[in-house]
Amino acid sequence: SSGINAEYGGYQWKLLEKDSRGDEGLAKATVQITGENAMGMFHFEAGVHRVQRVPFNDTRIHTSTVVVTVIEKPPDIALEINPADVEISFTTGTGPGGQFVNRRKSRCMLHHIPSGIRITCQEERDAAQNNSIAMRMLSDMLLKRMISDKEGKIRDSRKSQALQGDRADKIRTYNFKSNRVVDHRYGESITGVVEYLRNPEVFDKFRGKVAAKWQLEKLSAMAENIASESRKQT
Repeated sequence: SSGINAEYGGYQWKLLEKDSRGDEGLAKATVQITGENAMGMFHFEAGVHRVQRVPFNDTRIHTSTVVVTVIEKPPDIALEINPADVEISFTTGTGPGGQFVNRRKSRCMLHHIPSGIRITCQEERDAAQNNSIAMRMLSDMLLKRMISDKEGKIRDSRKSQALQGDRADKIRTYNFKSNRVVDHRYGESITGVVEYLRNPEVFDKFRGKVAAKWQLEKLSAMAENIASESRKQT
């Protein structure tokens, strides 16, 4: 249903990973959805989804759950180094190279003030070349830090959502026997499980109700915080 709803909203979706376990069902799947405000559209789906159904070969209700994790893909990193943030100095080189290295100030030393990174380069005999190499090295190190930080935030978000993925913390139930979809966070419900899963307009209308209550909850919390701060100042 995510693909149907994504296409309805004008988004593009792509199946990146699927792990099926035969009769045991789907173990894991990863879908990438791109488009304007995709995160705003689908972040309400994060949490535990519960399905209750009666199989055709049984009379009892079977319950299964799936944990949905919604992670925003970080934007492509465009790294620009402000020249004012870099201290550059040149000294005579050390080590092999003879009199040329020891007399010419070709050894480049960089200090990136915001990050504290220090780089020294004396690979070439020319100061400008060493400066260029050192700046590339600095750019690579800063880029690796940025990527590491973004990956860390993604891991933290995924871990946080996974820790909340307890069956008792379900956000939505799809009960095929009673033919109802219930959102447990805000008490919203709708009749017609299949229509909800296959009709994007039904999904969007239901999501809109949930979003409105979520926004009201956030505004109420902000108002309470403002009132609390005001009381402290008086």
